[in-house]
Amino acid sequence: MKSWLPIAAIVLAGCPSPEVDLGDFAGFEEVTSEWGVAAELANGVCVTDIDGQLGPDLYLARPGEDRLYMNQGDGTFVESGSFGDRASQGCGYADFDRDGDPDLVITTLYEASRYLRNDDGVLVDITAEVGLGDTFNQRSVLVEDIDRDGWTDLVLTTTQGEQAGLFRNLGDGTFEDRTPDSPLLPVRRSWGGAFLDYDDDGLPDLFLAKDISPEVDQLLHNEGDFVFVDATVEAGVSNVNHAMGIAITDLDADGLVDFFVTNWGHHVMWRNEGGSFLDVANAWGVGTRGGASGWGTFFVDADHDGDEDLFVANGAGFLAGDPETPVRPRNEANRFFLQSPEDGHPMFGEAGEAVGLADEDSALGAAWGDFDGDGWVDIVVANALGDSIRIFRNLGVGELDSEAPLRLRLVGTVSNPDAFGAHVTVEACGLRQARVRTQGASVLSAGSEVLHFGLADCTEDVLVTVRWPTGESDEVTVPAPAWGDEPVLVTE
Repeated sequence: MKSWLPIAAIVLAGCPSPEVDLGDFAGFEEVTSEWGVAAELANGVCVTDIDGQLGPDLYLARPGEDRLYMNQGDGTFVESGSFGDRASQGCGYADFDRDGDPDLVITTLYEASRYLRNDDGVLVDITAEVGLGDTFNQRSVLVEDIDRDGWTDLVLTTTQGEQAGLFRNLGDGTFEDRTPDSPLLPVRRSWGGAFLDYDDDGLPDLFLAKDISPEVDQLLHNEGDFVFVDATVEAGVSNVNHAMGIAITDLDADGLVDFFVTNWGHHVMWRNEGGSFLDVANAWGVGTRGGASGWGTFFVDADHDGDEDLFVANGAGFLAGDPETPVRPRNEANRFFLQSPEDGHPMFGEAGEAVGLADEDSALGAAWGDFDGDGWVDIVVANALGDSIRIFRNLGVGELDSEAPLRLRLVGTVSNPDAFGAHVTVEACGLRQARVRTQGASVLSAGSEVLHFGLADCTEDVLVTVRWPTGESDEVTVPAPAWGDEPVLVTE
């Protein structure tokens, strides 16, 4: 098992990625058609358990009719419906109405964003009733309880002349448009973004990835009551490299949120130094050395060694934010960085080809989920150009026996039901790991509700500490015989 040490120092000079040692990890295999998903292109993908049965389901936001695929419990899917041909762009989920199941928001290229209420596993379009009627040409769906009232709010990004939108959940089935009084009013070129409490003051701040130079990425500090102020320069995250995707985590388990940003060119790894950030992409081995057009991205412990790895979907560049007009063809395969801590800090080695993820179709969105219930996180990539979406099954350690990871499902009661914004630490066998509960951020997509913590060869009880969005903390001890059997439910 790898050990995790606090960061003592960061070397800022560019460092080569270490040689990748996969150990017993067998990588991934492409299983799209084998698992019953049609060979179709898509822009975004949402992985969430729509019906509360048999594992995470799959919603594809597509340039044609959207598709919903229901999980059959073994990783295979059955198509459960299609949704009107509206040139869908992205999707996001949250239990907006606090009834115990995830609802969906779907952005479209030419029409208003759609709201699909989940009625006991059936998605019902009630867009006209909820107050999102003026949201045209939006892209990514960002969700958080911005004012910490227990109801999940909404931000929609845009790239094509319209404006980003900020919406407060009123708790009565409708949303209030708070955009006119916010810094989002002039934002018109942002593929993606994410909420993160970067200064640990208990309120979720908002990062927007700006896809146009000379505009810089924008970090908006949450002052409370839906008031945001620009903190970009103060926090040191100015970036003019045509940003697209963002991945959130606590890489060094110090309680502070770090994040990774994909760009058209050098990608950025922002290490949180206590309210300000330092770009350590080259030092930690994830600098792209220029040329990459990165889109969806996320952290996940693919090999169960106790530290998070990094997936980056690569694709074409597009004219003026128009996903139907590429100005540059696909330029390189998707990338996957396997983490092996080194000299007291995180270090990554590029392993996309070695693990079978170096697909060369032009990707936009990407997400993760344990589709076949074996404890290993699988990956789905939404390709907007080329052949088809791709589902990659995680092979784990192949024929070898392996303990399942600790899997946690958080449920907020005072906090928002999905516990978006919760910070989780897990301690066992001398290892300390941390995760931040988000819907996955990325671009146009959202990942599974279940948090995975690899604990290979560990047979001890596990101490789980959850710092809820309210600021209150709970400690739970999960007995060793139980933690590998199935996801553990932790309720606020």
